[in-house]
Amino acid sequence: MSKPKQIPIHKGPQQYQAGQSSCSRFERHGEIDKEIVELQKQLEDRCKWLEEKFRAMENVDYLCEVDAEEWSLVPDLVLSPKFKTPEFEKYNRTSCPEAHITMFYRRMTGYVNNDQLLIHYFQDSLIGSVAKWYNQLSRAKINS
Repeated sequence: MSKPKQIPIHKGPQQYQAGQSSCSRFERHGEIDKEIVELQKQLEDRCKWLEEKFRAMENVDYLCEVDAEEWSLVPDLVLSPKFKTPEFEKYNRTSCPEAHITMFYRRMTGYVNNDQLLIHYFQDSLIGSVAKWYNQLSRAKINS
């Protein structure tokens, strides 16, 4: 007696043959399940790590480590509550720097004798790489 002919059975995208063992298919699913569990664990660990970092950043002690006076170009500057910052045309290295400085002084006419105020607000008239350069300068390099 001959062996019955195996007829393929179509179920979804995979093809199975009658009489064929499906153990290997289940073994693969088991391996995939293990990988999924491991990836979920890694994701949870990363989320916990990020949460800890965010908590540290929210901590008041973390914020107190930064001294605003160290970052200020003019630490002794006192502004009147009534002072309104004039609108400045932003300088980005594409126009004439002398014309920009002239316009800045004209906008700040009432304060030309207050170097600290001029230094403080000059940065507001800069944009892009020029602003980045200016903000990297130390107090010693900016005196008037």
